Amino acid sequence: MAFQRSVVITILIAAAAVTPGNAAINSIISQWLTIAQNTVLTLGFEHQQAARVYGIVASAQYDVILLARVNKAAYIPDEVAAAYASHAALSNLFNWRQNAIYDVALLQNLAQFNVSDSLLPVLQSLAIPAVQKILYDRLRDGSSLFANFKPFSNSSENIGRYQFTPGQTSARYPQVGQARPFFLTSGEVDLLTRPLKHFSLDDPEYARQLKQVYLYGSANSTVRSAYDSDSARFWALGPGTGSVAGIWINISIAAIPSSTPVVHQARFFKILTTSFWDAAVACWRTKYRELFWRPITAIRTFHGIIPADPSWTPLLPTPAHPEYPSGHQCSSGAAVYVLESFLGVSFPFDVASPSTPLLGPRSYPSFRAAGIEVGNSRLYAGVHFNKSNVDGFDLGYRVARYVHLKNFKSATFSSSI
Repeated sequence: MAFQRSVVITILIAAAAVTPGNAAINSIISQWLTIAQNTVLTLGFEHQQAARVYGIVASAQYDVILLARVNKAAYIPDEVAAAYASHAALSNLFNWRQNAIYDVALLQNLAQFNVSDSLLPVLQSLAIPAVQKILYDRLRDGSSLFANFKPFSNSSENIGRYQFTPGQTSARYPQVGQARPFFLTSGEVDLLTRPLKHFSLDDPEYARQLKQVYLYGSANSTVRSAYDSDSARFWALGPGTGSVAGIWINISIAAIPSSTPVVHQARFFKILTTSFWDAAVACWRTKYRELFWRPITAIRTFHGIIPADPSWTPLLPTPAHPEYPSGHQCSSGAAVYVLESFLGVSFPFDVASPSTPLLGPRSYPSFRAAGIEVGNSRLYAGVHFNKSNVDGFDLGYRVARYVHLKNFKSATFSSSI
């Protein structure tokens, strides 16, 4: 198909526009998403809260573009509407960065499109109420409520149950599982997550995967290849990198054809980023319902499967939340669904990771191939059983599909607005 071409993607680490050499689109949409990503990177956001920020900004862009298109008071270009909306969203969320970063970027955009001072009141009256509604809905979404989570104690009575891993003093974001998504209802989250169940400890597949992560996920593994060791680090994407959602946003920026109208770009990124957050809610609801233990706990605790190894250490630090399913894969599954729906199942591309800048870019024949490697990387990191990777990917994929079909009528670039 026409869109199937190889593209090179560079993850940006500065609040600057994506350059044409690094992306197929270089628009107001991609520029402000990059500015949002730089904010996430600079402030050290973890993935779940980063996904929420991206969803807010992309929603503001698309919603205000649609309002501007039906506004009769004055003509407002899509680019100007998106820039003003992005500025309003980020300035409300991170007001201490407004003057030095967001104001400067907006002034450049206004000059670029020759926006007169007389149009600014129209923009303000149009955009601010819409952005405030988005922010008000997120303020009430429950994502910052105190959850009062208490883990199971580290004892033989809690075999298979989630326990804090060595050095852990708190659990990450137990409240996210009960937060409100952008589009899914709580009942829909329950419906989509109901099929997911963690391993039974007497399942032969659990025994196989326990041995697998013991051998391949160890810091001192003798069977893991150098490429797979690098994969674990390549896709780690912790705080200071823009997050897992960030790398998929950059893959998208580089993959979308430059001829794509701004309004269609905005719709794409609203679907993508809100699916990240909705998938995170579904993923975390499952995590804190299933409360399955991490490989490091399972391997160091004798429970009749393999000999306990109290000194076993994973290649990478274990995340501070329950094991099942994989958060990385919930996000990757959502991204793969959206990208496949818009650009096809066969789309070669290269991507570099801010987690491992010295490794340079890697090549993939498709979005799904990259998504599968993300999952494998969590096994090689020693932090997940492979069932979590497979089930997490499937959950994220189904969440994004549900959001797309129900709320956007499965529209893609070739469809009407």
